[in-house]
Amino acid sequence: MQYFAMNFNDSGIAIIGLNNITGKLENEAFLFVPKEEIINTKFNKKLISYKLEIITSQGTLAFKVNKIMIGASWHKQNLAIILKSLI
Repeated sequence: MQYFAMNFNDSGIAIIGLNNITGKLENEAFLFVPKEEIINTKFNKKLISYKLEIITSQGTLAFKVNKIMIGASWHKQNLAIILKSLI
């Protein structure tokens, strides 16, 4: 899988794997990281994207996060809200 949908909320972070060809949900591609297990989150700025690191008690999850996504105009606004909340 190359694409993931993420939901950040007060309970933790839900990560859902998407099929990069059909855009549909993958079987058994759901992960929920409870807030209690999250030690830190980092967004490292790259040239045309960000690298998101979610550091947990079980290890580190790393994802590439594009600054914009074609066909998903809401992504840029949501990313800005997440980045602002980390400052």
